[in-house]
Amino acid sequence: MIALKLDGVLYPVRYQLSSPGCKSLSCYDDNKDRYWQFRIADISWQEFTGEIKHVYTIPKLRRCGIATALLQLAKANEPKIHHSATITYEAEAWIEALERNQA
Repeated sequence: MIALKLDGVLYPVRYQLSSPGCKSLSCYDDNKDRYWQFRIADISWQEFTGEIKHVYTIPKLRRCGIATALLQLAKANEPKIHHSATITYEAEAWIEALERNQA
């Protein structure tokens, strides 16, 4: 099982073909007391082009590094992954923060 460790908490990660031609990584809560797990973040991209189609983190856990960790994990397996030319204001701010941290 793949898991992300952030602030001492392990979050299980699942890699899947979410639809024809689309792959995704989804991160789930670590609550083992429930029968089901709650998805807290995910990133999806086009399988053939590598273009990111969707990034989401629940509001309570935004700006904790979960989406960035999912992006790094995705790029480790598929280096061609890249941001779309069409992005939201929130995505633009996230990309700028990623670029600042890499500099």
